[in-house]
Amino acid sequence: MIKNIDVDWNKFQEYHDKIENNLPKGYTFGYVGNIWGKWASDDRHFYIEDSKGNKITNYFAINHIEKLWYALEKHLVI
Repeated sequence: MIKNIDVDWNKFQEYHDKIENNLPKGYTFGYVGNIWGKWASDDRHFYIEDSKGNKITNYFAINHIEKLWYALEKHLVI
């Protein structure tokens, strides 16, 4: 588990905003996992699906959200 104090919140917010602001209509930016207040951890893993429900990224932990942005960017250019 990633402890909340180990999350790079500035980096997370930067890439979260980039993804949210450039996500094509019908695409899904979501996550599986939980935020565990009891243990002060964040074990969410994020993904992006296209409009047909196909995953265009693997699941990436919160501190690797930039990989989602790069995958989306590459997907949109191709």
